[in-house]
Amino acid sequence: MKPFIPNELFAVNEFDANKMIEHNIYGETIITYDNVFKYPHRVKEYLLESPVPRWKHLPNGKNFNEYYDCRHHHSLHQVLDLYKIIDRIIYLTYSYSPISNDDPFTQTNIRSVTSNLFQWKHRPPLEYIPDCFGNQAHPDGEYVKYAFVVGLNDETDIKKNGVAFYESVHGTTRLTPETQHLVLVPDNMEDGRSYYNECPERYWKLPPKFLKHDFNKIIAYPAGIFHGAYHSKLDFMDYPRITMVSFL
Repeated sequence: MKPFIPNELFAVNEFDANKMIEHNIYGETIITYDNVFKYPHRVKEYLLESPVPRWKHLPNGKNFNEYYDCRHHHSLHQVLDLYKIIDRIIYLTYSYSPISNDDPFTQTNIRSVTSNLFQWKHRPPLEYIPDCFGNQAHPDGEYVKYAFVVGLNDETDIKKNGVAFYESVHGTTRLTPETQHLVLVPDNMEDGRSYYNECPERYWKLPPKFLKHDFNKIIAYPAGIFHGAYHSKLDFMDYPRITMVSFL
């Protein structure tokens, strides 16, 4: 790896509140924001060239057998300018400031960069997968309030790729004590045993609501909503799905 200065590699364009677009999905406000990085192809190259460990690797799992699903995490010594933009987006939308939150989990995350790379190792078993699908629908951890994803598949390789938001067949879009045992059952958990759910219609109203990953676009959302990666079942066999993620 070549040496780099974080705020130079991850340089951002000046914040513009007029670029924030609100999406009402299941009564939740979700924000998209275009053209965040000044040099997005450099960010993409950095993420692709960085060593990526196995993520959610289990002895009987399918990761590194059927597909590659990896996380790459770099801790930094400073709060990136990227997070100052994210902070503005979240504050203007949800009246919450991650940077002002002194919780150690949040303070660690705003001083780090995390990527998620997915790619098929072998052609998937098409008879079990809907035409468009993604990883297991899930909410994020109880201490996480908001999340964001930056799509970094550029115009040369992106097809139908983004984030899906789900409503359960029980009419819920978040965990409730009454439906948790009906939705997050062992065969429908993002636990590393399988990337996708073979029978999603048993648990989710289909199709889910879908926001497309344009290159260098942020999708910011409340982390407790049922959500997941979403793409064509034939995508990402010749190149990986590349996103930058953070939980705040």
